[in-house]
Amino acid sequence: PIANTDFNLWKVMYIKRIKGNLFYDCALGETDEHRTWYRSAGAELIFEWHPVSNKFIALNTAFRASRCFDTHEMKYDVALVVQ
Repeated sequence: PIANTDFNLWKVMYIKRIKGNLFYDCALGETDEHRTWYRSAGAELIFEWHPVSNKFIALNTAFRASRCFDTHEMKYDVALVVQ
């Protein structure tokens, strides 16, 4: 974890923890005619929180940014996971 916050926002949202991840992905695709590498790296920031300060419902919201080295493309994603 980056921080164990214990932060309450007007009893609408209780933010319990902030986590982070760094990642690198590498794959090789082959056909009869050519070979292609797929390589990317990025970072992810994850907020673990409880809606309306309900300790029985835990949600994780992740914000991810990744860069594909082969196509020079940036990609941004948001994910919501219910625990």
